[in-house]
Amino acid sequence: VLSRSYPERISTVREAITYQTGERLRKTQFQLSKFRLCVNTELRCRQEARMLEFSIDPQRPAPFLQDATGFWFLEDVSAGGQVRTRVWLVAGIACSRLLPTAIVDYAASKALPRATTWVKPTMEGLYRELQEEAGA
Repeated sequence: VLSRSYPERISTVREAITYQTGERLRKTQFQLSKFRLCVNTELRCRQEARMLEFSIDPQRPAPFLQDATGFWFLEDVSAGGQVRTRVWLVAGIACSRLLPTAIVDYAASKALPRATTWVKPTMEGLYRELQEEAGA
C-alpha cells in the first residue's frame, strides 16, 4: 500500500510503502532524502496515550542504523477557549560504525529540523479542513 500523504507532507520522505498492517500497528518502508535511504519501521498507535511510537522493524534492519526508536506525543494545552496542541518528538538513533562521523554529524544537523518543520503547517491545514467540514 503506497502511503501518499507522507511524501506530500514531509519533504525528506520520497516514498512510503506500507507492507503490513494490524490493530494499531503499521509497518512502513520509508525512502528518505535525495539518497533514497530505506528505513523499515514499525509504527504503533497508542491513541489512549495520544502517542505514535516508532522503531526499526527488527525483521528488516537498515544496514546504516543500529537502532532508531522514539515517539510523537500530543499534549492538549488548550486555554481560554482556544484549542491548542503541543507536539512532542522524542527520538534516539544509533548509526552504524561504518558511517563516517562527518556524515552522521551532517545528517543529524539536517534531520531534526526537517523531521519537524512540516508539523505546524500540516496540522493547521488539516484543522482548517475539519472546521470547514464541520461548518458545511
